[in-house]
Amino acid sequence: MRWLSLAGTVIIGLWSVWLLLLAYRVVGKPAGQNPRYDASIEYWSGTFKVMGVIGLLAVALEVAAIIVERL
Repeated sequence: MRWLSLAGTVIIGLWSVWLLLLAYRVVGKPAGQNPRYDASIEYWSGTFKVMGVIGLLAVALEVAAIIVERL
């Protein structure tokens, strides 16, 4: 069961990083290339940032729980 939790944590962590990269326009189309894409990123960037931070906090809590369990 611990491996399943760890795998889920890794998936959540990777997804959170991806959302933050999208929100800050590190990945994806460059700004100004496609107005529809720019509008959708403008609309969703706040949600991406919040979900990315929440996901990273969940990963941090899971890692802390694993460390405490080992002590």
